[in-house]
Amino acid sequence: MSEPMKTTLIFILAIFASFTATVHSQTKYTVTDLGVLPGTDSSWARGINNLGHVTGNSSADSGLAPQLAFLYKNGKMQTVGPTTPQGDLTHYSYIGTAGIAINLFDQVVGTYYLLLHVEA
Repeated sequence: MSEPMKTTLIFILAIFASFTATVHSQTKYTVTDLGVLPGTDSSWARGINNLGHVTGNSSADSGLAPQLAFLYKNGKMQTVGPTTPQGDLTHYSYIGTAGIAINLFDQVVGTYYLLLHVEA
């Protein structure tokens, strides 16, 4: 085998070895079904922290039940934030809550939804 051919072969083998090492060192992920809160039939995640704890909201497709913010950790989903309307709702309808982000202390930041009724 000629010298340029040996160099080319070594170069190709080095690229292949580098690619193989990269493929084997990729991060593995697991998909987990979080379930839903009681009285709801759908949920979606919106935030996850470095411990794998998740926040988001769970709601009923019928729209009759409000959406509720949740915290999922250790295989269990629990409601966080208010679950009933707060204050005077004379001109509002309670829509619900949603968890948006979560920190390492499991503190959830989210939203509280109200629908304003405007009379013409």
